[in-house]
Amino acid sequence: MAYTPTTRLLRNTGYTLLEVLAVLIIAGMLAGAVAWPVKDVLTRTTQKSTIDQIRYFDHLTRAQTRRSGESLKIHIQPWERRLVRYDPQEEEEVGVPLVLPSNLEIEDVLFWPDTDSADGAIVALPCSANGHTPTYALHLTGNDLDFWLVFAGLTGQTTIVQEEEDALSLFDNLSASWNDAD
Repeated sequence: MAYTPTTRLLRNTGYTLLEVLAVLIIAGMLAGAVAWPVKDVLTRTTQKSTIDQIRYFDHLTRAQTRRSGESLKIHIQPWERRLVRYDPQEEEEVGVPLVLPSNLEIEDVLFWPDTDSADGAIVALPCSANGHTPTYALHLTGNDLDFWLVFAGLTGQTTIVQEEEDALSLFDNLSASWNDAD
């Protein structure tokens, strides 16, 4: 077989190990650059989804008591990351409980006027037949998340704060507005 430039090109069609490694390193750097912002987006999405689920759970509990005319309790079980509607007359759970994602924890629960920490015990918040609860706050943590979700007792309006002092400040403002109403 005669040696021609065409046969030489056909033999040199592969890549050297150095070229393959350079391509893999560049691809890895690009993947890392893309994955970093995606992690932040996933964290924010998880936070928003969890907040929406807890708000909806609270809203449905209030709506159910107004519709039925009977009071319920919201049992918050921090160690199981669950919120449960509980019927005190029948002494049983009502409906489907809300279970938080495994990467989120209920670190603490506060409620007004008793602002002592729940320390992992079941917190039973009464929800009256009018759909009113005590004002309460959930401290949610996990995967770069650390915030307080505060629920107004009469309306169910939700406020997100970063520090426990801010949650207690909201409780103090509520206390002042109740004292002004007297």
